[in-house]
Amino acid sequence: MPSHNSARCLTSVFPPVLPASEPLAHILQHALATDPERTVLSYRDTRLHTRQLIAAVTRLTAALQANGVGKDSVVAVCFARTPDMLALLLALWNCGAVYLPLDPHWPLPRLRDCLALAKARLLLYQPTYSELAAQLALPQLRIDSINFQNEQTPGTRIELPTLRNNDPAYVLFTSGTSGLPKAVQITHGNLTNLLCGSLPLLGVKPGWRYLASSSLYFDPVFFELLAPLLTRGLLVFADDDSYQNPARLLALIEQEQVDVVQATPAMWQLLLLEGLGQQGPGKKDSETSDPGKNSPRNARKLPLALSCGEALPTHTARRLLACSMALWNLYGPTECTVWASGMQLTPDDLPDDTSTAPIGYPLPGYHFELLADSTAQCRELRISGKGVGSYLDREADAARFASNAEGQRSFLSGDCCAQDAKQRYHFLHRRDTQLKINGYRIEAGEIEHFLCLLPGVEQACCVAQTSTEGVSRLLAFVVCGKDMPNRDSAAWNRHLASWLPQWMLPQRYYVLDSLPLSANGKTDRKALLRLADERPSAAASEADLSPLRTEVRRIFCNILECDTIGLCDSFFDAGGNSMLSATLVMALNQQLGSQLRLSEVLATPPTVSSISKLLEAQQQS
Repeated sequence: MPSHNSARCLTSVFPPVLPASEPLAHILQHALATDPERTVLSYRDTRLHTRQLIAAVTRLTAALQANGVGKDSVVAVCFARTPDMLALLLALWNCGAVYLPLDPHWPLPRLRDCLALAKARLLLYQPTYSELAAQLALPQLRIDSINFQNEQTPGTRIELPTLRNNDPAYVLFTSGTSGLPKAVQITHGNLTNLLCGSLPLLGVKPGWRYLASSSLYFDPVFFELLAPLLTRGLLVFADDDSYQNPARLLALIEQEQVDVVQATPAMWQLLLLEGLGQQGPGKKDSETSDPGKNSPRNARKLPLALSCGEALPTHTARRLLACSMALWNLYGPTECTVWASGMQLTPDDLPDDTSTAPIGYPLPGYHFELLADSTAQCRELRISGKGVGSYLDREADAARFASNAEGQRSFLSGDCCAQDAKQRYHFLHRRDTQLKINGYRIEAGEIEHFLCLLPGVEQACCVAQTSTEGVSRLLAFVVCGKDMPNRDSAAWNRHLASWLPQWMLPQRYYVLDSLPLSANGKTDRKALLRLADERPSAAASEADLSPLRTEVRRIFCNILECDTIGLCDSFFDAGGNSMLSATLVMALNQQLGSQLRLSEVLATPPTVSSISKLLEAQQQS
């Protein structure tokens, strides 16, 4: 692609296609009103027409206004994955309010911190979460299940506020270094820039079907919810039982003939393992009776596959190219409205000597700059443009955000990046202690803060260890007080779960006499990673191991990067996670010629013994 700037500074090379002068809420109102009869949403066995969604949104808008919800009101929402959530989001924006999604599975102290930091004035909740709502001290309104078959609207005219591009649309929380999460605020203008800039670029077509399977608390969900409303598409809404279950998601993709799927690399690997791109959900090559008739090459290809949330391993990208018509790798911090750069990948973008795919070029409305740093070969990426948001905390905002010479907001990403000869950007690593674990952005300092509050823990340091398969694990190194027990990782995680969500709990602990220091007196995190890579001496092997169990144990050890594991030791207790479990199943099937499914492997905590029994049963059948 042609250069518009120097090799270290690049504005989007993608041409802006749609005007982005209106706040997103106004654009959505117009888009829905122009085609009231079309089917707009699919959820389980339910199909919703646009007119039904508009009627529900109108009733909710009137109810919210009657309860004092107005311009710039921050409203916390505790809802399950149902169409009700979409109707409520649109109603809040009709009122000019700010949407704050709350995860009911977060620990109670974290929920209270989030409500206080965002200055929420109202909590909306479904009856399912009544017990949780009773423990949160702020005005509340219970929203019963919405009857979308009721198309009646209030008899009185509803006055909607006039919105501007700089009016806030939503607040999301990311991990913070001080023990408190950071509140990120995104405006309607930020969202308009994202959608009006990226939708034409991605080549989406009217009538396409979009899978909504991202977490409601993960910013990519806004693309999944809003893009089909703007493009006359169909929103296929995965329910609570399906959105994290790769087998059910794959069945839903096939059943609904979904055109657009967005997922993290971790979820893409799980979908590939379940049989994405092969004939029918979960079908393996060897299950087809006629190789010519039902082979993977004859399976339906996804028209558009989007990968985001973390670095995309090259080997995963190659497999996705084989089962999609277009594959995009997208990059962007939460602070910059979902995505800030991307590119459509081809085989030429994935040479053998690279471990991850490039993150491409700035998207329309964005400007990238690599800052000079005489102490490092890589440079920190500064992102500016119409998609840059803000922190609610003024001190935190001043530390990372600024205005550039053109008056646009800019954000210091903390990501060290580089450009190649084609001016494509490549993510290299974090500049600070922030970690990325399977799509979740984690501040190591937040976990370390709570670890040091535990009885007997004097120092703690957390790092991310990346395996040869590109899978990241969260490791914790702990220094205990004198005469304290050496290790009680299960108890530590039980305590941490009182403050932190599940995805922030360390997967492996190391107890040290002291933390290693670098030459400048700081904790040497690279030395900790080298320590984790030192494999312990092998334990005595179990007697009378069958050849099958020997092979299974060898594969376990290769995946976990350890020297030995007991026959009945849980894969997860030994440092495994959901991403590595997918890698484990792929390795077993490739090396042993088996046809194990991820769902059956995870039916019980996987051990060498339990997996061997599954393989033996499969061989006998």
